[in-house]
Amino acid sequence: MFAKLGIDALPERLRAAIELSNITIAEAARRCEMPQPSIEGYLAGKNMPGARAIAAICVGLKISADWLLFGTGHARRGWQ
Repeated sequence: MFAKLGIDALPERLRAAIELSNITIAEAARRCEMPQPSIEGYLAGKNMPGARAIAAICVGLKISADWLLFGTGHARRGWQ
């Protein structure tokens, strides 16, 4: 079911969000207020972030949860 929603591509979208912000993984972790190994695990596809981690990533990187989770809409919140 999740593959149909595009959640399997979350690691790629997270990497794109970090690159879009032009920051390092360490800086992304700092902005998201989470340990760097957590971000690295999400990027590697080893772990899937829970609701709190998704919220922290979206706030920290200023991205849309819809885009991060499902690839719908625009990456940056508020973009048309």
